[in-house]
Amino acid sequence: MDPITIAIVAAISAGALSMNSKVEDIASAYVQLKELLVKKFGAKSKIIKAVNELESKPKSAARTAVVKEEIGAAKADQDFDLLQAAQALLKSIKALHGGTQIIQTAIGDQNIQIAGNSNVVNIAKPNRLPGDPTVDAPPPKKNNEGPS
Repeated sequence: MDPITIAIVAAISAGALSMNSKVEDIASAYVQLKELLVKKFGAKSKIIKAVNELESKPKSAARTAVVKEEIGAAKADQDFDLLQAAQALLKSIKALHGGTQIIQTAIGDQNIQIAGNSNVVNIAKPNRLPGDPTVDAPPPKKNNEGPS
């Protein structure tokens, strides 16, 4: 997803449309991005219509997809001013929530997960029950080894 769509969706999700004083910076940055979209593409453009529709139903994946599509079609994601405004908006969202948070769930054996700025690697061993032949069995002998 392009940075502009990400910023719009994140701002709406963070409460940019509410009157909550905690999200004042986000709301301000969101208004600036939206006004810049209006200035560049017009108040009746497909992008603004798609953003307005997303605002009315923010959890809609279909409406998010339309915003993404309209931003791409208009090449708004290649506009320097819009990208700067989107980055400013994302910065204000990160500041509200204390920085970037990554949540990841891995299912299966021998997973490696890397997250955060400290480059810590956690390697999870497979969950095996006692008595599982893959845990309790001795390592297989090589073909060139004779009987013990």
